[in-house]
Parts: sequence; C-alpha cells; structure tokens
Amino acid sequence: MKEKFTMLVAEDSETDLALLEHAVSTIGEKVDLQIAHDGDEVVSYLLGHAQFADRERHPLPDLIVLDLKMPKLGGLGVLRWLQTRPACAHIPKIILSGSSVEKDVEAKQPD
Repeated sequence: MKEKFTMLVAEDSETDLALLEHAVSTIGEKVDLQIAHDGDEVVSYLLGHAQFADRERHPLPDLIVLDLKMPKLGGLGVLRWLQTRPACAHIPKIILSGSSVEKDVEAKQPD
C-alpha cells in the first residue's frame, strides 16, 4: 500500500497554487503535492522526462488537477493528450477554472 497520495497539480497562478496548497495541508493526510506550471510540464512529468525522470521523487499521480487556461498547453489540451495514453486512463482528472467566460464554462472534455 502506498504511504502517500500523490496529486499532480498544473497551475500557473501562484495565488491559486498557494490556496490549493493550504487546502491540501488541512486535510490531515499525507499528500505528495507535485507541481507543474503549464500543460507541457504535465506531459513531461507523466512521461518521466527531464527533471521528472526520478520516479522516487516524482511518482505517477493518483489524481491530476488541471487549470483550464495555462500557457503553452491548457487543461483541455492535456486531456486530449491523456486520451492517447491508455496507461493514464485510470488516473482521475479534475479541471479547475476561475473563468466566467461563457465558452470556457461550457467547454467539454474532448471525446
């Protein structure tokens, strides 16, 4: 059994990230919070490339939390990429957004 729950969070806003980190710290459980600042870093993390190659320090996540709008590759783009990776299909994914733009609110996960 795993000692820690690993959550991969993709967030480009330091303020939103600080809020999420605070919320996780109040849970009372051991959560290994792994941070990516854009969708490209999420892809690198999941592939174990570059600075994420050490799976002891950067284990595959139990949950992926994505910001909808990020530089380079946004949350929906990451979901599209994940659809091409059957090995990641079992990992739950959540998209967060503070957007009030109607088309963002209504955006659907790709089929």
